[in-house]
Amino acid sequence: MSGGQREAGEQPEADRTFCAQASFSTDLLPPHQRFEAWRALIGLTHDLSADPAGFSAQLRTVRVDEMLVHVMDASPQAVARSSAQVRRDGLDHVVLHLSHHAQRLTSGERELRVPAGAITLNDVTQTHRRATAPERGSVILSLPRDLLAEALPGLDGLHGRVLYDGAGSLMRDHMLDLADQAGTLRRAAAADVARVTVHMLAACLAPTAELIARAREPLAHALVRRARRYIEANLAAPTLTPDSVCHAMGVSRSTLFRAFQPYGGVARVIWERRLQALRRDLLGGAPGTIAEIGERYGFGSGVQISRSFRRAFGLSPSEFRQEQTIRLRDRLPAAPGPDLFTQWVRHHG
Repeated sequence: MSGGQREAGEQPEADRTFCAQASFSTDLLPPHQRFEAWRALIGLTHDLSADPAGFSAQLRTVRVDEMLVHVMDASPQAVARSSAQVRRDGLDHVVLHLSHHAQRLTSGERELRVPAGAITLNDVTQTHRRATAPERGSVILSLPRDLLAEALPGLDGLHGRVLYDGAGSLMRDHMLDLADQAGTLRRAAAADVARVTVHMLAACLAPTAELIARAREPLAHALVRRARRYIEANLAAPTLTPDSVCHAMGVSRSTLFRAFQPYGGVARVIWERRLQALRRDLLGGAPGTIAEIGERYGFGSGVQISRSFRRAFGLSPSEFRQEQTIRLRDRLPAAPGPDLFTQWVRHHG
């Protein structure tokens, strides 16, 4: 996708607070018209081939200043940009494509195998082709050359670049965050968000001291978000330590510790999240002794659990559990839907 995309389902004219949005879905059309409608849309900038039978696709686009943020879902399709299209439309953008599926890509004369979760860069002034693959939550950024040139004066070598591990993971997380939040971005913040995106990309591609300095804060925030997701997913793993987080993130101890310094450090965040998980289980009436529940989250002994819990919440876990039992006994029978209430507590804390 690129800046020449046609808009469908546009934002109401009266709503000017948030960034402009547009959406398109083949599901609104009769089945026999869906593929042709999608090909007409994508055909503004690319050639498209796919099996029309059962084809389905959706596209949501948000304009963030001069940057377009696309989120795409589509049945397996092959997409190409030919030299004829390059000459015809005169677009001058660089496109970042984050796919959750492995892909084969021809970029100029090079053939690339791109792993799932990688970001590919395509200069739309040059030809490229993507072999048939599905799009499921793919995030695509379209950045005008003028915007990129502010941070990356030399753009000739971008076509066909692939960002994956290390700094590429930070850029991936930033793109996923953009996809999640772009719909609620206010116009007043759009230019800053686009500029931060460009500086992050520049720091990932050409990590000079100046570019890293410009991108340090957003890069640190992206690293913290990614590390927190890893911590949450591994709270019950006995191997979860600051060192294991460093290894999983592919960064040095000093980089990770510096990013987590405002939060009291990596070890503290792990400790706090494990205590919150223990508290959530007790609130939800999880079976087992406190020692057994605590063991799930890496607490080594009942004494350690009790001390840590009291330090965090002002009472021991056994006192906390007893208090919840009394509250449920005294209050829930008079309230409708105690089972629903318990579900709310379990899922929302």
